[in-house]
Amino acid sequence: MLWFVFALVPTLSDALANILDGRLSNGYFRKPFVQLFYAEVVGIIFLPLLFLYRLPQSIDLPTAAWFFCITLLDILCLLFYLRALQHTDTSIVASLFSIGKIFVPILAFFFIGERLSPFQYLAFIIIITCASLLTTNHAGGKFVVNRALFLMIVSSLAHSVSAIIYKHVLEHLDWVTALTYFMLFSFGIMMILGALQWRAVREHWQSFLGTRKIFFANSALAFGSGIGSVLAYSLAPVTLVKAVFSIQPIFVLGYTLLLRKRFPGAFREQFDRKNITKKLLLFAVIMLMLILIAE
Repeated sequence: MLWFVFALVPTLSDALANILDGRLSNGYFRKPFVQLFYAEVVGIIFLPLLFLYRLPQSIDLPTAAWFFCITLLDILCLLFYLRALQHTDTSIVASLFSIGKIFVPILAFFFIGERLSPFQYLAFIIIITCASLLTTNHAGGKFVVNRALFLMIVSSLAHSVSAIIYKHVLEHLDWVTALTYFMLFSFGIMMILGALQWRAVREHWQSFLGTRKIFFANSALAFGSGIGSVLAYSLAPVTLVKAVFSIQPIFVLGYTLLLRKRFPGAFREQFDRKNITKKLLLFAVIMLMLILIAE
């Protein structure tokens, strides 16, 4: 059960990070790339903390290529995720990461011939339906699907493929080495992309200075999440770990309810009775399906 404890770390920390990301995306950084660039700049300062525990190993060229793929997928995931935060409630965006849970067995079917039971396929359909309803509004007698659904389908697919590759890499490396190279590759690629988009980065410098405390807190949460994730992936199947991650939106909603009075205007979330009831019911169904699938 140690893997479960490690999996809870990113679930709890990412839920709070989702709220901070939403604050930055909707209040200061309308361009997701610029927000992600500054997040990488701040996040890299936590890397030396890993070396207090253990120095990383050297890696060969094929492994470096895997890390390059993991990093690109992670950047793609985050860019679409940050854009989705500008279109709907934070808890809904967090819940849509559960769609990624669906892609794992599908990818496993095509790449390693893994087959599922009829009930598991039915559960996946139910999860997709609930995730779609979370981003659907009733307007003028018609149901309108929020754009966040399509953004998070791309984001969660990239996240799922990245997790599968990460799991493969961890079969050959210790977790410190894996996390170190992931952070280094992420920083390096974002610095190159930042140089190509330097004008946009420079235009948001003052916004970054005004929100540097939020970035620091968010980077600390991301660092803890990264450690918890890599340890969980190294100890348990990806499917089980992602099942635990899927309860994250419940904590997003809980954090928001606890903090919204202390920080008014800091959260993007609808709190009328109709929306809260809808979210809780759909969250409950998604969690039930994920629990049954993970058994």
